Amino acid sequence: MRYFIIQKVVKWCYITKSYINNKGKSTSKIIRKLGTLEELSAKLGTDRDGVMAWAKEQALIETHRYRDDGESKTVLIPFHSDRQLDYGKQVFYEGGYLFLQSVYYGLKLDRVCRKIRSRHKFEYDINAILSDLVYKP
Repeated sequence: MRYFIIQKVVKWCYITKSYINNKGKSTSKIIRKLGTLEELSAKLGTDRDGVMAWAKEQALIETHRYRDDGESKTVLIPFHSDRQLDYGKQVFYEGGYLFLQSVYYGLKLDRVCRKIRSRHKFEYDINAILSDLVYKP
């Protein structure tokens, strides 16, 4: 988090947090409004540089508080003791290969295999062989 000064008519001091929203755009959110520069300098009894040092210290405190809150969150998993389990129903699915498959195609290994196959005139599908070796159990 960082401290920020906006000057309209009066200079306001804020603590803001930058983040990426669900559309992928970078944006910021005001966490705490510290006050005007004149109010803070009168309250703290310092000049502009002293207020800036205090605002930086407050931003650091807010950062530590935000990190501590994120680390100590509890996740609740609902469990109903009065409900019976369906023993015939499959609950877990094999999906571990999806990560490896995304890495495989992200590295464009399928294109590399296609180029090797066309260059050397292989009759067999080298892409299928390599993909089986990478993410099949």
